[in-house]
Amino acid sequence: VKCGRLYCIDSSPAKKNPCNIIYSPNDEDKGMVLPGTKCADGMACNSNGQCVDVNRTY
Repeated sequence: VKCGRLYCIDSSPAKKNPCNIIYSPNDEDKGMVLPGTKCADGMACNSNGQCVDVNRTY
């Protein structure tokens, strides 16, 4: 898992889990990885979408 916005790789009709989303600048950003999500061993995403040492995050 990485920090920041989640993106779809393939949304072709043949796939079982198509991924489509529409958002505007006024909407809550539902595609962002949540702060505190593990991004590497001993690392977590912060509120700026960066993967940082878990001790710096909290």
